[in-house]
Amino acid sequence: GKALQLALGMWPKEPSRVVGQDVRQAALKTAQNTLSSAELCVGDGGQLALKPGEADAVLCDLPNSGEPEECEQLYHRVVQEAARVLRSQGRL
Repeated sequence: GKALQLALGMWPKEPSRVVGQDVRQAALKTAQNTLSSAELCVGDGGQLALKPGEADAVLCDLPNSGEPEECEQLYHRVVQEAARVLRSQGRL
């Protein structure tokens, strides 16, 4: 929630839609308190409920600990999904 809130503060215009995911339900509850209009759900970022080319930006706060092979697989899925949902001039 904090990273998303900071990013929204730096974005040049008010977004029409904010979608967020976290693997931790507690983090989503905290985010919902500060970003009441955001669409939040449990997930690891590897599968977003967005159409191809629908997003102007994707913000990722990926884990930097854990099993290296699992992290590498997660990073690969998240970057692939970001590439799928970003518009041609989108920001990652």
